[in-house]
Amino acid sequence: MRRRVTIAIAVMAAMIGGGAGAALAGHDPAGEFGGPPPGAERGPGHFFERMAKILRLSDAQKGKIQTILDAEQEQGKALRDKLHENRKKLMQAGEATTFDEAATRKIAMAQGQLEAELTLARIRTQSRINAVLTDDQRELLKELRPPGPEHRPAPEQWNPQPPGPPPAE
Repeated sequence: MRRRVTIAIAVMAAMIGGGAGAALAGHDPAGEFGGPPPGAERGPGHFFERMAKILRLSDAQKGKIQTILDAEQEQGKALRDKLHENRKKLMQAGEATTFDEAATRKIAMAQGQLEAELTLARIRTQSRINAVLTDDQRELLKELRPPGPEHRPAPEQWNPQPPGPPPAE
């Protein structure tokens, strides 16, 4: 179950990245940039609209999921703010002329705990969203996910040679 949720989160992140590519390709017939094509707009609201269209969510499902996302956004804000604050403290520790290992370790441990809490919040949110989806929608979402590590080629199967002739010496 944990693996599935992690994969679903990765799919959503990949889809956000795909929207950026679509936006960059949004030239009009005259060759001018006319903005992204309809449905490929960037931003969290547009992502939700695209996913709702792909999964064919009902209005009731959209409302429930939007409520879940809004609650997660509100709850996660304090955690994200604290993460940002700790990053600043860690940067300052690295820039200091003297190193206080105990204090830096304390900040780093707090940072790890905050990241764990954010991960749990994301997985909890995904689980709540999955509960709103129908079986068919969950299956469709599963099909949209990129292949997992078991389907990727092993590093030794990658082509170690760069394309083209070897450089002249």
